[in-house]
Amino acid sequence: HAPRQAGERLGMAVVGAVGRAHLAADGPDAFDGVQPPGLQQGRDHGLGRVDHHGPGHLDGRAGPVLPRLPRRRALGRPERHDDGRRRETLGQLRAAAIGKIIENQLFALSGIFLALAKRLGRNEAYEFLKNEVIYKTALISVPLIYQVPELKRCEGDVFENFKKMNIALFERTTKDGTWLMENYEDEPDKLTIEIATCANVELFSELNVTELGRFGCDHDVAGFAAIEKDVDCEFRRFCTIANGDDHCLFEFYRRGTAPDNAHLNI
Repeated sequence: HAPRQAGERLGMAVVGAVGRAHLAADGPDAFDGVQPPGLQQGRDHGLGRVDHHGPGHLDGRAGPVLPRLPRRRALGRPERHDDGRRRETLGQLRAAAIGKIIENQLFALSGIFLALAKRLGRNEAYEFLKNEVIYKTALISVPLIYQVPELKRCEGDVFENFKKMNIALFERTTKDGTWLMENYEDEPDKLTIEIATCANVELFSELNVTELGRFGCDHDVAGFAAIEKDVDCEFRRFCTIANGDDHCLFEFYRRGTAPDNAHLNI
C-alpha cells in the first residue's frame, strides 16, 4: 500500500498549494477565469471537497470546500456528444485508466499550474510548484514508495534489496503501460535502468501543460537524495524524456562508487 499512501500524501500537498498559490499569484482572484482540464459542473473528480477521514483522502465527502474555479474554456476540456453527454478527452481516459489518485493529481496540478501561470508566467509558475510542492512532497513520498524502514530491516544487503525493488517497480509500470522499461543491467555495485516512455510527459502534453512533464523528474531528484544513506545508494540520471532525450537512464550506484557529478542530475 506504500505507493498509494505516497499518492495520497501528494494529493494533500497539491491541495495545500492552492492556498499558497493565492499569495504567489497576488491575491484571491488568482484563479479567476481558470479551470483545471476536465473539471466541470456536475462531475466530481474528488477535488471539490476534502474530508476529515485521514491524510490525503479526496473522495468528495463533506469537508472544507476548495476555492471554486470559474468555468471557462480549458485545455483538454471534453467535448460533448450530439445528445449532450460528455465525451472524455484522451488524456482523461488514460489518466483514469491508471488510477483515481493519478487522475486527481493530473487535474489538480494542471489547474494550479494554469492559475499561477496566468499571473506569474509559465516558467515562474513551474518553479513555484517545483519548490513548494514537488521537492517538499518527495521527502515524504519516496521513502513511502520504497518502504524504507521495512527495506532496511529485510534480510540481506540493503542496496541489493533496493535494486530488486527498483526492478520490480519498473516491471510493474511496464505492465501498466506507464513507464516502459526497455532493459536493465544489474551489476554488483550498480543498477542501470533504461525507460522508453513517460506517462507524465504524454499525459500533460495532451493537456497542453508540457511544463508539468518534468514533475516526476524533479520529484526523483529530491526524493532519491533523501533516502540515499538509508539504502546505501547514489542516484544518477543525466538524460530524460522530459528533457528532450529519447529515453530516461536511471543509474543506481552503491554508495561510495559513483562519480562525483550528482549536481548534473535531471
